[in-house]
Amino acid sequence: MSSTFQLLKSEDLKERLSQGLCPLVLDTRPFEIFAKGSLPRAINLLWEDTCCKPQIKVAPVLHTPGYWGNLDEKTLEKLAKTIGAFAGNEDEIVVVGSGHRDKGREGRIAWTLAYMGAERVSLLDGPVETLLGAWEDSSGAIPVVHQEVQESKFKLTLNEKRRIKMPELINLLQTQAQAINLVDTRSLPEFNGDSYDYQPRKGHIPGAILFPYDDMFSGPEKLSYISKNQFLSKIAAAADKPTISYCEVGVRAALYAVLHEIYQGEIVRVYDGSIMEWGAHGEPVMECGAQ
Repeated sequence: MSSTFQLLKSEDLKERLSQGLCPLVLDTRPFEIFAKGSLPRAINLLWEDTCCKPQIKVAPVLHTPGYWGNLDEKTLEKLAKTIGAFAGNEDEIVVVGSGHRDKGREGRIAWTLAYMGAERVSLLDGPVETLLGAWEDSSGAIPVVHQEVQESKFKLTLNEKRRIKMPELINLLQTQAQAINLVDTRSLPEFNGDSYDYQPRKGHIPGAILFPYDDMFSGPEKLSYISKNQFLSKIAAAADKPTISYCEVGVRAALYAVLHEIYQGEIVRVYDGSIMEWGAHGEPVMECGAQ
């Protein structure tokens, strides 16, 4: 299959912007950074703003934006209208961020767009900061919350082949565990249970294999994504089954899904609830310790 996603080098994005060929750029950096400088006509979109609040009783900290990963479908309906002021489903939408330093923010937004029905999503391969010097005037930046649209060119069509929810994942692990690859994209300490005190439970989902987020980037500064050959060499032993990815809140997992689809040509379903939701429910099993 052809991928919905593609990687875009800085020089290619600069050329497209100069020629007015990009109908929409989504900047995923925190607003305080975005406000200091952005690309022309960029919209600021935070992945945290697309999530719902926990639907069960959890510690207060997990109600803080960024600590709970489940998508809020009503928010996606509003976002589709905003996107529709600039682009339709078949138009290219470019997503930018700060690369490795952003913990996968741009990958999560790119995946969310594809889940919403976008057919062409380009992800900047490297930090957007390398391009900002080309435009001294950033007055074209549009915070997403201020944009209102009467009629949208973008039609929200949720693609459930790209997402998996906890009940279905539990059922698959109970009935077809050997038929899927479950990829954990957190760090090795997190995988082994040495992680953060705010998490309801620690460890990993049984049967998961580890593909650390840091390994998705190359070079000493880890500013660009790894090459196709590097990526495929890491998944060679687990490339023959449908894949599901997860992390802490479904952000790093989404970037993995994007790269997997670009390089392997297969859709990866993302468990957006991830460990935070899984651990907050007392029944699903978790394991600690090495693979």
